[in-house]
Amino acid sequence: MKGVDLKNLPIKLPSETQAKRIKELVERIMQFYKEGKSEQQIKNVDYEIDEEVYKLYGITDKEKEIIEKSSN
Repeated sequence: MKGVDLKNLPIKLPSETQAKRIKELVERIMQFYKEGKSEQQIKNVDYEIDEEVYKLYGITDKEKEIIEKSSN
């Protein structure tokens, strides 16, 4: 595959509640980086962000496994 036609990518818009939650998590992780928090604390928030995105897209546990294996 040479390129990706962006109009074919599934873009999901979060509900107001989901958007607020994701925003809060992103702000928290940014603050953790500024404060020099431990890598584990940052990973924990990163995991929470991933879970919110998985929920948004309706990703199954099997699909999560595939995604996480391919990103390591």
